[in-house]
Amino acid sequence: MALSFILIVISRGASESFAVFLLPLSVDLAWDRGQVTSVYAIMMIAFALASPLAGILFDRFGPRVTYGFGLSCLVLGYGTTGWLDSLWQFYLFLGVLGGVGAAAVGLVPASALIGRWFSGRLTTAMGIASSGLGFGALFFAPVAELLIAAHGWRLSYGAVALLFAGFLPLVLILPWARLARGRADSAAGPLSAATASDLASVLAPLAAAARTPAFWALAFAYLFTGFGVYSVTLQSVAFLVAQGFAPIEAAGAFGATGVMTCLGMMMVGYAADRFGAAVIATLSYVFTALGVICLALVQVWPTWAMIAGYVICIGGTMGVRSPIIQAVAARRFAGPGLGAVIGTISIGQGLGAGGGAVAAGLLHDLTGGYGMNFVFSLASIVAAASLFWLVTDLRRAGLPQRSAAVPQERDQND
Repeated sequence: MALSFILIVISRGASESFAVFLLPLSVDLAWDRGQVTSVYAIMMIAFALASPLAGILFDRFGPRVTYGFGLSCLVLGYGTTGWLDSLWQFYLFLGVLGGVGAAAVGLVPASALIGRWFSGRLTTAMGIASSGLGFGALFFAPVAELLIAAHGWRLSYGAVALLFAGFLPLVLILPWARLARGRADSAAGPLSAATASDLASVLAPLAAAARTPAFWALAFAYLFTGFGVYSVTLQSVAFLVAQGFAPIEAAGAFGATGVMTCLGMMMVGYAADRFGAAVIATLSYVFTALGVICLALVQVWPTWAMIAGYVICIGGTMGVRSPIIQAVAARRFAGPGLGAVIGTISIGQGLGAGGGAVAAGLLHDLTGGYGMNFVFSLASIVAAASLFWLVTDLRRAGLPQRSAAVPQERDQND
């Protein structure tokens, strides 16, 4: 769990820090907001499409190959970004390689690995590991702002690449055979040993999962959540600067959301195990909506009180749906091929983040402001929360573990 946490910190922290690079890239390369956000959108789309690949690699070849491949992509992608000038080059190196690398080092292999070690408090464990996303934002956002101010965005991306390169030898020499073995009573089931015997043993469970309503509900929950969150957060630094706050203050506010994300993921993971995923997920969406409203009100009341409301509510719930969704998936689709199932569901996460980024840039350029961004975000949040109650299979899977056991036993007897 600790190793998964660290890798999530460096991989997703670097990609989420794109919000800090947004303005310097716009100014230096003379790109409009839609062009700059399209780079992040490509990154998230690549992340989405590579998530099933990450799961299949994990199931078929194990964590050493998966993590080694991911870090290599990140080193190459971020290491070349400082030399780029044209949009298509950013799409290829920072977008495609950055997205593929983040998928292979992020939540998909982490969830499959943690599922082999935990059963009763699976959501809590996944929440702790996933809180690396918050620590990543907390660390990378202010550091990136300071690096950019001192050395420019090009050298700053080079520094990020060196960080990835430093972790690559460590990942390659770890005792992965022991780490991947897990426990026999884990949520991943009795066949949670090292790797699948062939590709068919990975794809068959994926095909079976895709025939269930829960599979698609979880994927669309990811999609709408990404729309709701990333149509606002990616523009938050530029938005606060436009409202009169200094760049370091805006970056500090973005980084502060990472503190709340860390706490939120840990608390929500425990609460979901205790009270049920559907209830806690819905409550988290309510707080996300409140955070969006607070940020929107900064246009009327540009005070630190409104920013604090945004940081607490958005930060406290940003990313908390990932451990909930993936723990539900780990229990609902336990057994061989779990990595491929979680990876395919995670397509919704990447497409949601990428789609939210594109929508944010286009809406800003079309309207000249941020009002429609907030409307789009709130509508998406409502849609995501509704799935946990409208889809019977997902609602049942989201019950507290003790309560959920009764309907499952009844179905088996039928």
